[in-house]
Amino acid sequence: MKHKDYTNSKMIYPGVYSSTIFEMEVWALYDMSDYTQEDYEEDLQHGYMDCGLRKEKIGLFETKEQALNHLDMMYEDPWGSDSELYCAFIREKPMHCMMKRQDNYIKEWTYVHGKLVDESIVRNYDERNNPFPGRNESMIRFKRGDIVMIPDGYSAYWGIVWGCPLTTEKVQEMLDSFIEKYGEYISTLEYGDDQYTILTSGEGFEGGHEHILAHTLLPATAVPDYVRTTLVKGYKKAEADEIAYRKKHS
Repeated sequence: MKHKDYTNSKMIYPGVYSSTIFEMEVWALYDMSDYTQEDYEEDLQHGYMDCGLRKEKIGLFETKEQALNHLDMMYEDPWGSDSELYCAFIREKPMHCMMKRQDNYIKEWTYVHGKLVDESIVRNYDERNNPFPGRNESMIRFKRGDIVMIPDGYSAYWGIVWGCPLTTEKVQEMLDSFIEKYGEYISTLEYGDDQYTILTSGEGFEGGHEHILAHTLLPATAVPDYVRTTLVKGYKKAEADEIAYRKKHS
């Protein structure tokens, strides 16, 4: 049996696809009022604290507009009594090709309560000739010390921002410095460099940290006192450790 060859007919390199599909993930926020300090302490044995956010449904759509219309309808329909529809991620994916990972995308958009809050800057599929140029400061939604929610798989956890994404100005400074020193430079920055560094426990930087794609980070809802106290403690410890390190190596 002969199969049609899509190699040249469905993609014009780089980054122009004549056929794509849109995948939407919908997440709900569950009531965590009965979660105790002991529950969070048990979570911390694994390096994180559960924030009650869960991936609920996944759908495929021919257009982004169809996905957004469906999202609007979901907000209009009654949701569960113990949870509320919180956010959605819409990914544009190429068709007629194989991808390395299920979460590969050409473009991804983040919606909270039905409103667009962020989007990817560079694709994480077919990354050639698609370097990360840095983020405009207006697109950096969080600052150091902000408490946030981090989706991971089918659930999410609390974190506190330690480091922010590189700005476009910083990336240009880096490129100019390399060019001045070596005469030329081809950027090796990629989609994964568009990230926040997040602390996830009360033990400072070494006690638990993650590098999270900037556009996927979610604003915190009501933060439990124990969670806030623990994360702030971890942030202050990381600050003290950093100061001590600089003094030691100055």
